[in-house]
Amino acid sequence: MQKSQDEIALKDLFIYIGKGVKYLLSKWYIILIFALLGTAAGYFLAKSKEVLYTATTTFILEGNSTGGPSGLAALGGMTVGGMGGADGLFQGESLFELYKSRSILRKTLIRKIDTAELFVQKFYQINRGFRESLEERPELAVKIADTEFFLAPDSLESRTRDSILLRVCDKISDSYIEVDKLNKKANLIYVTVSAEDEVFAKRFNEELVNNVNEFYLETKGGISRDNIATLQLKVDSVRRAMSRSISSSQSVTDHTPNLNPTRQSLRSIPLQEAQLSTESSRGVLAELTRNLEQAKIALSKEAPIIKIVDEVMFPLPINRASIMLFSIGGAFLSVFLVILVLSTIKIISHIVK
Repeated sequence: MQKSQDEIALKDLFIYIGKGVKYLLSKWYIILIFALLGTAAGYFLAKSKEVLYTATTTFILEGNSTGGPSGLAALGGMTVGGMGGADGLFQGESLFELYKSRSILRKTLIRKIDTAELFVQKFYQINRGFRESLEERPELAVKIADTEFFLAPDSLESRTRDSILLRVCDKISDSYIEVDKLNKKANLIYVTVSAEDEVFAKRFNEELVNNVNEFYLETKGGISRDNIATLQLKVDSVRRAMSRSISSSQSVTDHTPNLNPTRQSLRSIPLQEAQLSTESSRGVLAELTRNLEQAKIALSKEAPIIKIVDEVMFPLPINRASIMLFSIGGAFLSVFLVILVLSTIKIISHIVK
């Protein structure tokens, strides 16, 4: 009995499906009209999409670090190496987010793309959405055109300037930049900048990579640079002390030209003290100079985080919206929606009856 009821229910289901298909076929002209409208909408949407130029830099991530301080470095009280702790900042996702950080993007935006124009000014020209968002505030367009408005260190306009830069940074971070590994096994990383202008895409990509490199060197090489500066101060100080000792020994001789033989101590004692000070300073200076040179060598061995594999070169690849895909997608979506609406109307009318 149960089996018979199931067969009847299944038969009714196929009957309803058949009626539904027949009903939709009877409305073929409506479906066709909406399919054509969807195709046209997809076509015009694809044509309205901005043409994007893609600039990609591929590099290999290196994590070299120097060893611990040597005996000579310890003599100078310096830590020449010991910067490995900074490596973690430039690994994996941390590096990816660094390229999209506001500080790096802001620094890049206020650099000059050419001899006169800043990146932020060029962005205002090429990004239609950002430009249209400021139409109600024409005074901001005037400020953006003023290079000094962005380069002034501190001014009453700093709040407005920072607000503009913040909005541009968010737009670029969300839509313009992509950073990832080529694959999980290889240590090759790519940085891609896609923009409406070919020159902007190439130059912004290059400037962005350079700024991240500078940040890396400042962070990882900061300890070594501080050590070199301190050693240089010590070397200069000891050299000045040795020069004073040499001058002092010469002054003792000059001040006692016709010394009484019975008063030799007036010359010999100051002279010996000056010579002893000179010799001591000479020894300390030699060791400090050696430490200074070693510190410079250690800093020079600090490998940059980015070793470029493929640089950006003209002409850049062009990314256009596919007219065929947009048209087919528009037609498919329109047909799906009109079938859904017609089916809903049919079901509701059936229930009402």
